[in-house]
Amino acid sequence: MDRIKELMKKYRELITYVFWGGMTTVVNYIVYFACTKLLGIEYLISNVIAWVVAVIFAFWVNKIYVFQSYGRDKKTMLHEFGTFVSARVLSGVLETGMMALFVSVMHFNDSVIKIIASVLVVIINYVLSKLVIFKKQKEEQISYQSGNETIIQPKYLKDNSAMSTILNMVIGIAIGAAITGFLVVPGVRRQVQNDAKAQVLDANNTVSSKNQEISTLQKQIDDLTSQITEVKDSAEGSENKISTYDQLLSAYASYSDGDIEAAGNALGNVNEEYLSDSAKSVYETINAQVNADYLESLYNQGYSDYNSQKFEESITSLQKVVDMEETYKDGYALYYLAQAYRKNNDLETAKTYYQKIVELYPGTERAANAQNYINIEE
Repeated sequence: MDRIKELMKKYRELITYVFWGGMTTVVNYIVYFACTKLLGIEYLISNVIAWVVAVIFAFWVNKIYVFQSYGRDKKTMLHEFGTFVSARVLSGVLETGMMALFVSVMHFNDSVIKIIASVLVVIINYVLSKLVIFKKQKEEQISYQSGNETIIQPKYLKDNSAMSTILNMVIGIAIGAAITGFLVVPGVRRQVQNDAKAQVLDANNTVSSKNQEISTLQKQIDDLTSQITEVKDSAEGSENKISTYDQLLSAYASYSDGDIEAAGNALGNVNEEYLSDSAKSVYETINAQVNADYLESLYNQGYSDYNSQKFEESITSLQKVVDMEETYKDGYALYYLAQAYRKNNDLETAKTYYQKIVELYPGTERAANAQNYINIEE
């Protein structure tokens, strides 16, 4: 036990530095992780933020607990903090440069490189802190006689001019900026360029796919136009049949323009019974693309109108939803349609839809509410 205590005392500075260096690394990595994984900040910017937080933490624990620097006067503090920041700028830029080189250029895993760089920086910072920043003078203490008492107090660092401290900081920052320009900026620029290329490629693929769909539909529409002409010229061409084909063409035009709601409205007026096989193919293609978005748009509009007590408008939208898909939104479209009819004083129609809710969703709160409304009406 005595041997352990002796070793602890002999290597106290190194042990405490390793401990607080490890804690600084933990602080650095936690901040980096929070920025990249939780906040979604780009990894190089996250590294700079983590470095700033870690430097402030490291300065105080190194000064107080590791190297036990007693100087608290303004000039000593300014000197120590100035040289500490300058040294950490150099080591911080080295770390960021490693991240840029090994992640952006050589495509290593950023988390692994972050750990390796942090350990290397801890070693470098120990050497700089011990030999430069918190370097102890030959005489640790001074003593003098005051009456019958001997006064012993720490001997502070020699006075360092503010100009010298500022010069150290400027040199450190200048070197850091230069290294950043050579290592970090090209990596960031390359990353931005790669992201831009990826976005352009995705956009081109989307446009190409969309154009291919429209091209295929256009061929079918050309055939459909010919059929409409034949229907109009034929004695069999009834008014309803012509109207159905016109609505299908309108749906195609709206779909091509990206107007999903207009396309959905037009498709709702199409009667499949009047369509030829090729016309049905066009209808099914457009309907598959439009149906989900159209239903969502109609439901949201109907629900919004219901909450705004615009019950007639709500009925118009929700009725279309229920006609297209009775169980949409797990029956909520049906439920709010019944509610809208009831609040619009159309109790008979409301009762019809309440009964469907009871039949389709037994045991649910919606069914229980619907049954209560039915009982009230009876």
